[in-house]
Amino acid sequence: MIRNFTSTTAFLLLFILISSCRNSNNRYKIFIEEGGELEKEMFEENEEYDGPMEIGLQEYEKTKDPSLGYVPGDRLWDAITYTNQRKDMVAGMRLSSTYAWSARGPIYDVVGPSNVNSRANNEYTSGRMRAILVDAADPTGNTVFVGGVDGGLWKTTNFLTSPANWTVVNDNFASIALTSICQDPTNSNIMYFSTGEATSNSDAVFGRGVWKSTDHGVSWTQLASTTNFWRCFKIICDASGNVYLALRTMTTPIVQPIGLARSTDGGIIWTNITPSGLTSSNTICTDIEISSTGRLHASFGYITIGTGTSNYRYTDIPSTVASGTWTLPAGGLTTTANRIELAASGNILYAAPTNNANNVLDLYRSIDGGVNWTQQNPLPLSTSISNTQGWYDLTLAINPNYTDSVIVGGLDAYLSVNGGDTAVRLTRWVGATPPYVHADHHFIQWFNVGSERRIIIGCDGGIFLSRDNGATFSDRNRNLSLKQFFSVSMHPTLTDYMLAGAQDNGSHKLNSPGLTSSVEVTPGDGAYVHIDQNEPQYQFTSYIYNQYRRSTDGGNTWSQVNFTGSLGPGLFINPFDYDDVLNVMYCSYGVASAPNNRLLRWDNPQTGGSGILLTLSALTRTSASNPTAFKVSPYTANRVYIGSSRGVLVRLDNASTVMNNAQANANTTAIGSASFSTGTINCVAVGTNDNNLMAIFSNYGVSNVWSTTDGGANWTACDGNLPDMPVRWAVFENGSNSKVVLATEAGVYTTDLLNGASTIWAPQPGFPTVRTDMLKLRVYDNVIAAATHGRGIFTATLAALLPVRNLVLNGSLNGIGKAVLNWTAIDVSNETKFILQYGTDGS
Repeated sequence: MIRNFTSTTAFLLLFILISSCRNSNNRYKIFIEEGGELEKEMFEENEEYDGPMEIGLQEYEKTKDPSLGYVPGDRLWDAITYTNQRKDMVAGMRLSSTYAWSARGPIYDVVGPSNVNSRANNEYTSGRMRAILVDAADPTGNTVFVGGVDGGLWKTTNFLTSPANWTVVNDNFASIALTSICQDPTNSNIMYFSTGEATSNSDAVFGRGVWKSTDHGVSWTQLASTTNFWRCFKIICDASGNVYLALRTMTTPIVQPIGLARSTDGGIIWTNITPSGLTSSNTICTDIEISSTGRLHASFGYITIGTGTSNYRYTDIPSTVASGTWTLPAGGLTTTANRIELAASGNILYAAPTNNANNVLDLYRSIDGGVNWTQQNPLPLSTSISNTQGWYDLTLAINPNYTDSVIVGGLDAYLSVNGGDTAVRLTRWVGATPPYVHADHHFIQWFNVGSERRIIIGCDGGIFLSRDNGATFSDRNRNLSLKQFFSVSMHPTLTDYMLAGAQDNGSHKLNSPGLTSSVEVTPGDGAYVHIDQNEPQYQFTSYIYNQYRRSTDGGNTWSQVNFTGSLGPGLFINPFDYDDVLNVMYCSYGVASAPNNRLLRWDNPQTGGSGILLTLSALTRTSASNPTAFKVSPYTANRVYIGSSRGVLVRLDNASTVMNNAQANANTTAIGSASFSTGTINCVAVGTNDNNLMAIFSNYGVSNVWSTTDGGANWTACDGNLPDMPVRWAVFENGSNSKVVLATEAGVYTTDLLNGASTIWAPQPGFPTVRTDMLKLRVYDNVIAAATHGRGIFTATLAALLPVRNLVLNGSLNGIGKAVLNWTAIDVSNETKFILQYGTDGS
């Protein structure tokens, strides 16, 4: 299954490239468009939230095992299990430096003045959400559980109030990638959740099966029989408490497709009940519904490109049905679909199939429990419903009181009140009307409590509630810290000021202490960010490819700076680094499907809009590669280290003055080791001088951490006891060439001594077990910031270095033989750790 996906991925990436090809003339001088706010139409077309397929393809290349050619996702669970076990050891004994990590959120956000999307009539977003459960034991509907796609399980007991009092139940499960939650109708204390996003956005974190609670969601146990279920669409219970799980893939230990599994003993034993007669590519079960009649409805088949074949089946004996005893519909429901989403209310059913362009063009309806189906009229604005992303964002719900009313959710939600014949837009992710709900819908529930007609939508921006049948919506995202950040940058002097780029949720400014809020300063996908470290009034965020947003007034207002058109060249989430002294930015100009050894040097990012393209032949390793990591030397002027997608590391000297390829190549020195893997270098770190470097690889199946003490003449692999998992970033502790902090797929790891194969790494016990993309260290106060892909931003103060300025110690007696000591100092806090040194001679 994975190997099939690999070939499809390559084709799709090529297709995307051809479809959006840009001027490919071999020019060295290029120009960019400059301007202020985008018009709404341009914004909707060019600066949309989320490019799940493009991000997924880039992520796939960054993390695949080069020797296998695919991502061995099952290894992550071994790494997570090891990490959580190791945390218990670290908590009990000092194996490495441990820091007091503080969650910084954001726990809610607002839009800034330069953000075109005003979120009309709403306030906050959180992060991508597929798993939502309204607790059946609470008749008011105030108790709700939600799961982030890589953020763990959360709960509130006042959902109807804004803000809701969300608290995290657990973010240290063996998988915190929750995809669906259900409750046993025979015993509301019994709940289940599934893990592992099943859609094809490969940035999604795979799962580790199903968890069960028997105490109303207080504690959860991983079901041992499901640990090889790693991509799950949906989990439900029938009226007798039997459990059904819609699956995409499992490992045994190799990856294989599977469809629908059932357990009749509370999750101890699972039986594959996928209907017989389906081809292997069509066994993926994308949706399951239980009608009030007891009939189980299921859809099978899922592809992301091309012409797919999907199938619908039903059974009246779900607890005993075998693979060969499902019933086919008599007719009417198309099978020429890439995916089919279902909704059921008694004998009334709707189906939303996607065509080969992954759009929902029309709905199908059944009034006899799925036996016969009628194709309804084509829907207006049909291509906009799922916006070619029906493989990713598609959901369906029926009004339980009026079954002619149905909502189909995709990019936005659309409402039909005449059985699917016509539809109108119910929500709009940008614009004043209809009500704002964030883009990309994955979950809709329509239900009644007393006289209220409530609708809940789960989407890439979190969770939204309507209490008036969809006339208005309000978010319930405050206090949910679920954003998926790619990057972070800290202000050089303002202690709490940070920028961070979030997938599908824009770029954010955090500027308050503690667990705080943020301002979404620029919209769209938020990629790399940077604050000029000696002129911090200049700040940069980035959208996809080489599209940048610039502030010249300390982050208050922003303008766009786009290289060569709306899409721009470069990688989808494009890496760059910035020379704070010379004010030059170095960016990738690579093409994912056709690596080209090219980088973009932006010479005047503070005020101007022109740049130089350079092709470095030294980046070739068997064939050309893309620049994937940049690090400006803090010690040698005009020096930049560049890592590539084929494991090549070079040093470019006179980087800001070379004007053509010949000059650039004459100043380029290959400093990488022949022992390096052919994988992706995602980060280059520099210690106390240019002799002490690290090269960090993000792939499975390679040595991820390499160090040198002689500027690159000799390298040593320092993975030590690290499990086989992607490592994405590294920083040396201030003033040290042996103490290192790593950002990994399972959280933050540290070591007190880089020591080759004998290096001992320890996970940080106070840090969640979550993919962490970037680390940044601020030298003046030794604060480190970590950007996680599902749990927001975290910070900690590393062991501070002496001298501490203006230290004042005070002491007083407190009883016989006891004293109370307290201290104050400049630039430190209660979390700062340091050792007092003293001498009797004043030195």
